[in-house]
Amino acid sequence: MLRFFSTQAARRANQVITVSQFSKERIIRILRLPAEKITVTYEAPGERANFGKIWDWAELARLYRITTPYVVAFAGGTVHKNIRRLIQAFSTVSDRFAHSLVLIGRLPPGVDLKAMMKKGFGHRVISTGYVPDSHINPILSHADLFVLPSLYEGFGIPVLEAQQANVAVACSTAGSLPEVAGEAAIFFDPNSVDAIAQAMCRCLSNDMLRAELSLLGQQNLKRFAWEKTASQTLGIYRKVLNG
Repeated sequence: MLRFFSTQAARRANQVITVSQFSKERIIRILRLPAEKITVTYEAPGERANFGKIWDWAELARLYRITTPYVVAFAGGTVHKNIRRLIQAFSTVSDRFAHSLVLIGRLPPGVDLKAMMKKGFGHRVISTGYVPDSHINPILSHADLFVLPSLYEGFGIPVLEAQQANVAVACSTAGSLPEVAGEAAIFFDPNSVDAIAQAMCRCLSNDMLRAELSLLGQQNLKRFAWEKTASQTLGIYRKVLNG
């Protein structure tokens, strides 16, 4: 029912706004809309670094039982976030590095840390549970690597949040992620545990590569700003109103 009404609304609209070129191409293909009717206005990261007080890192590390060094990812609550494969990939490289894997947020259904403990690496997988916005930037910024293994993303705000925190990024080739991450990430096939593991190894074994990715991330962020998005959106409204 929702699909039907969404399709009808899009076909009757003067203009359709979407968040990525990837999403635009899907709309063209699925809804059969003309390309000139669809405008891409990118999203942007929020200013999480400015939320609330400046947290003492030692205090936060104790609160979430985080040990350094570590790799960080958002746990996500759904299957398409692909956390199972990320954990499997981490298990294959955990004997090569001293890093733990910190998963921000609640674990998706079916991820059993107790079972991992029995396999000998679960003590190095840290699930933070709920994390308020004001804690996320510090947790990201103290990591050696951020990994986003999603099977699908219509945009990919987490990539920009990690780059905002000045951490190196490795992410999936799915959906809009290559478009959003640009040249500032190491990419991998999210359906392959081996590919995820290889990307992690490549980054964790090369300090210079991680530093380069962090620098490229700062450059990439310049493409995204809510002020720019608002200006583009206002321009579309004016275009429609003026006929």
